[in-house]
Amino acid sequence: TRMATAPGIALLVDPGSPENLCGDQWSNDMQEAALAANRSPIKYSDLARPLEVGGIGSGTQSAYQSVLHCIGLPDGTDPIFESPILPKSGTPALLGQKSLKKMRCLLDCFNNKLYRVGPGGYKIQLSPGSVIHPLEESHAGHLMLPCSRFSRHANQHEEVQGFATEEDEAKPETRFSREGRRGA
Repeated sequence: TRMATAPGIALLVDPGSPENLCGDQWSNDMQEAALAANRSPIKYSDLARPLEVGGIGSGTQSAYQSVLHCIGLPDGTDPIFESPILPKSGTPALLGQKSLKKMRCLLDCFNNKLYRVGPGGYKIQLSPGSVIHPLEESHAGHLMLPCSRFSRHANQHEEVQGFATEEDEAKPETRFSREGRRGA
């Protein structure tokens, strides 16, 4: 997948995808970039059984092989990205939830940063007025925000605060949107 603001090839950070995944078009582009940088070629291995995936494009697609790619990250490291590979597919490389969890990642959507937390853990200091919404995992490994836990104590006569509405444009901190927001 190409980036809008920088040259090169990228992984799509996708906590909505339980697993890593990539199409052969991305794999070919990444292979060319790695070879041009004198890095090792990709390595293929057969999957024990085909992996059928849906929700990408129309219908379902099947992967029969896994691929190991040397990738070059902005911090100067060259780790290995492992993924099932979809043949004849333009699917971008997805860095999925299981890998993000295994790497102990925090995703900062406000500042567009992905943090890999070291063994000492982390501390987040939030400003007053911040809200934390715990997420749950679905059976398939997707992150889910519970939305039917209505409070018996909520006063329905108070002004309802927007969460994902267009009318809440003036309060970007309280709404979900199709458009990203960055701090000033």
